[in-house]
Amino acid sequence: MKNINAIIIQKIIDSIPPNMKLAEFLMDKLGLCKESAYRRIRGDVAFTIEQIMHLSLELGFSIDELVAQKNNDYILYRQKSLKAYEPNETFVAMFETFYESISRQCQAKDSYTIIALNRLPDIFTVSFENLFRFYYYKWVHQINDTSVNLSFSEIVLPPEVATLRNKILPYAGRHKNITFILDPNTFYNTLSDIQYYCSRGLIDDKELALLKNELRSIQDGIEILIRKGTWQEGHSISYSYSYYLSSVPIDNNSCYVWYDNHAESHYWFNSVISFYNKTKQATDLHKIWLESLKKYAELMTKSNELVQASYLKKHAELIETMF
Repeated sequence: MKNINAIIIQKIIDSIPPNMKLAEFLMDKLGLCKESAYRRIRGDVAFTIEQIMHLSLELGFSIDELVAQKNNDYILYRQKSLKAYEPNETFVAMFETFYESISRQCQAKDSYTIIALNRLPDIFTVSFENLFRFYYYKWVHQINDTSVNLSFSEIVLPPEVATLRNKILPYAGRHKNITFILDPNTFYNTLSDIQYYCSRGLIDDKELALLKNELRSIQDGIEILIRKGTWQEGHSISYSYSYYLSSVPIDNNSCYVWYDNHAESHYWFNSVISFYNKTKQATDLHKIWLESLKKYAELMTKSNELVQASYLKKHAELIETMF
């Protein structure tokens, strides 16, 4: 079993440029003298908790990763730290996690994502003003101690939420290689959320028309990607999409992301809050699980026209008839 010093030293070696000397890095980042740096490299002196925290922030690894490597019997999952369960702060914190991840993915030389969906997650609505605002409305309505009759028209995105959405927009949909495994009722589950608030008179006809138009746009975009399997941006960048239709229900939204030899897994237990893990043990297991779902799914991308047509027709009809 590796000791913590050895694990940290390996983390540093994996992260710093090849031409940078390990001892010099420790001297510079931790303010150590040369001999103190070598004592820690040899394992004669343990890193203090303050030094470990400083290195974790500097190099982008988490302390729970160290624990998982120290004791392989445990896998720890993380959530963006929240000072309070306050709707605005929670929403922003969760989207900051997504922004940090997707910006790194898009800037990476190579990446791969596999995601299983039983409903459209809020992070997929950033390109659609009204749908994004609906997810924020639903979150506030559910979590905030507010009037049960708060209407959709009363919701205005707070400046920090609007700013974060604008930061994410340039990266939306720009996955170099992504595989979707869709629950048969992915759209139905999303539409039923909207239908609930419509049935209570909290979304008026004009607002519903805007939401339906954006849902149609998502549907049209999915149809194009299912048929073509690629999306070209300019002359140099190409994005690859694969869509599978599951024959069994998918329990919850989750995704595995790999980019430039870094992997992470995200799990949503509701439409906003997610847990994530970046340890190799956990992400490898998650990838195996997601890939195994293909056994119960049919590939729709550039194939199975009958399955494509049935799936797309079903959800197009739902958009028109559920309200």
